[in-house]
Amino acid sequence: HRFKKQFEGKNRNEIPVDLQWQYREWKRAEAKIDTAYDKAKEQIDVARENWEVITKTNELLQKVLNKKTFNNKDITTLKINKDNKELIDLWKRIFDGRDFSNDDFIKDYENFIKGLEEDLTNKTTPPTDSRGLLLKDDSYDISKNKYGNNNLTTYSGYHGTSVSSVVGAVRNNQSGIDGIADNVKIMMIRGILGKDEFDKDVALSIRYAVDHGAKVINMSFGKYISPDKRWVDDAIKYALSKDVVLVHACGNDASDNDKDDNYPSAMTIDNEFLPNLINVGASGDASLGNTVAPFSNYGKKTVDVFAPGVEINCAIAGNGTQLSSGTSLSSPIVAGIAALLRSYFPNLKAAEVVKIIKNSGTGIKEKVIKPGTKDELVNLSELCNTGKIVNAANAVQMALEYKK
Repeated sequence: HRFKKQFEGKNRNEIPVDLQWQYREWKRAEAKIDTAYDKAKEQIDVARENWEVITKTNELLQKVLNKKTFNNKDITTLKINKDNKELIDLWKRIFDGRDFSNDDFIKDYENFIKGLEEDLTNKTTPPTDSRGLLLKDDSYDISKNKYGNNNLTTYSGYHGTSVSSVVGAVRNNQSGIDGIADNVKIMMIRGILGKDEFDKDVALSIRYAVDHGAKVINMSFGKYISPDKRWVDDAIKYALSKDVVLVHACGNDASDNDKDDNYPSAMTIDNEFLPNLINVGASGDASLGNTVAPFSNYGKKTVDVFAPGVEINCAIAGNGTQLSSGTSLSSPIVAGIAALLRSYFPNLKAAEVVKIIKNSGTGIKEKVIKPGTKDELVNLSELCNTGKIVNAANAVQMALEYKK
């Protein structure tokens, strides 16, 4: 919507040179919105019909079980008769033996319908400028860099705490989790409002971290559209000039980042490679047949390594620990290894730390299941450019022997 009047109906030849990148990203955004609109249009009526059935049968089961919240185990306790068989069969299919409650499912399905409704309106209606309303700031003026506040807790805490704990939770204190690195300090920077990352905030967050002493920056977020990518490119270059490592999660959509860009990225608009950034996918549990997490994004060119990202024990703000999954957890594992190397080998430069992490990983000889497929087998080298899963011990050994 920002560029709609400027770009709609035009081809690339009609666009000025200085707006070519924005036009490229606008066309990608337009295609995504059109696809989402068409899909939502096909699904919304059935989804609403299902919603009526789900809510009505939920109320019936609550009365039968005499409890508001129930799960699959509760369903199995019911004796089946001709009056309730259809009802029980429906919720057995919903639960499918999985460990979640009716409340969980209803919440997820309600969010699914809301998502479809948003997809129907996004094509014609600009989104609410939540960022502008909150910060009273111009989202598209990088020179205005004095904004924000020190509120790091409202509508926040869960994700950042989990990620931070993977990097540096106190080790050997029997709390249920040990961080990858010891003697680290976490700098809390909230540069993202909700699920929509603005390039300005990403770029200035990187610069803020660099200017305040960060040696490793973890970025457990990602975006598929980056109209002001040059600002982020310049920020990563600035981090390189100040000898700072950046680690980025590659995403959880089981998609190929070589074909559908995921940002921030190590390749600039001008095709300059930035060696201080490493992109990380999620590995899984080989014993369960998922060496690569089935949700992880991948990319033979754009993803560098994989790191554990399935059922990682994390700290939860004010609530102990919890198992969580996602490339958001894989990224801090690599950031933790980077912090470990920078702690014990302070003479290593940022690009050297990244190189060591990439080269010291464990190669996987067996073929792995390609994310997004049920049984398509490929070499790990087809999913990332190293064909490796990170190995902290190997990284330390390589650092000990490293020669420039």
